[in-house]
Amino acid sequence: MKFRNLASALTLAVVGLLGASAQAAQIFTPGDPIVAIWNTTASGNSTASTAGTASAGQYPTNEAAPNAIDGLASTKYLNFGGGGGAGVQTTSKGLGTGFYITPSVTDSIVQSFQFTAANDAPERDPLTITIEGSNAGALDQGASWTLIYSGTTGLDTDPGRNTPGALVPVPGNVTTYDSYRVLVTTQRALANSVQYAEVQFYGVPEPTSIVLAGIAGIALLGFARRRTA
Repeated sequence: MKFRNLASALTLAVVGLLGASAQAAQIFTPGDPIVAIWNTTASGNSTASTAGTASAGQYPTNEAAPNAIDGLASTKYLNFGGGGGAGVQTTSKGLGTGFYITPSVTDSIVQSFQFTAANDAPERDPLTITIEGSNAGALDQGASWTLIYSGTTGLDTDPGRNTPGALVPVPGNVTTYDSYRVLVTTQRALANSVQYAEVQFYGVPEPTSIVLAGIAGIALLGFARRRTA
């Protein structure tokens, strides 16, 4: 844990020295392990979703969680959430749905994120979410997660179908995490589900690599200054 905290501190220090070029890397990659969940709240245990359309907490087979990180605005992740399957509509249908993911980019510091609206039914758009981070192994357990964000998805104003919403900052987050959990807390209107085409996190990836690169860059800068002195 001490090494992780040191890595976080060094990463932020080097990013500050190197500027924007060291920031805003994509954290999610198509194919990263991702698990669809429902009936879940921040700090609570995760309930896994299943494929189907008839029951609560299900998702259509062709609209599963991996679609949310496949880099394609033409696909989507849809979850029917609580209260029943596709035939039930409420204004809170998709609350508590979402996913957890372990990116191939490890030890990342999330600085911002962006949702892309799906192809139809704007009433299904998620409006607010929570984001949690974890460095634990038991990702289905609430005790594994630390809240790092609660607020808008950037879709407050409908951007149009298959269109990215606003880039949303995650202020105050300075901790590296290996895994993340995203949960919907409100949706736009009456609907039978919540859906979105894409979610992408941006930030500082792989602190160790950045720190080493930064140290090398600082050393070269110091050498160059000595040569011109």
